[in-house]
Amino acid sequence: MSTWAAPEQIQKGRRSTTAQHAPRVLIVMRNATERRGLAEDLRRAGYSVVAKDNCYDAAAYCRKVASLDALVIETELPDMWGLELARSASQYHPHIFVVCLCSAQPKQHVRHELLERGWQWTCTDASLHGAVVQKLQAAQLASD
Repeated sequence: MSTWAAPEQIQKGRRSTTAQHAPRVLIVMRNATERRGLAEDLRRAGYSVVAKDNCYDAAAYCRKVASLDALVIETELPDMWGLELARSASQYHPHIFVVCLCSAQPKQHVRHELLERGWQWTCTDASLHGAVVQKLQAAQLASD
């Protein structure tokens, strides 16, 4: 079982940003209401959040930003499969932590890739926001 970390703690080697700012999280979700709600919950938990509604804008952001600590993404998006974006983002940000939002339990090959990379998934339901915050905290994505 993972230890829950306060936003002031950090796991060495996980973050690429400096201690001057909060961990940067990119959210990619279609539903604007869910996206805004999750972004607000993460901000209240001490994270710096950027939210996008499509993979193309998110990919462009990943390429231009100097550091990105986490990606929270739906696996099924209309313009790209979420894992494709996650793989691309990990090329620019090798230590990125990914949480995939799935409508159901991911297929075995998807679970295998997520586990192999140290990434997480959670099913989209009423407790989505709390589950994402907990997964980011468990990964100890936080500033010193």
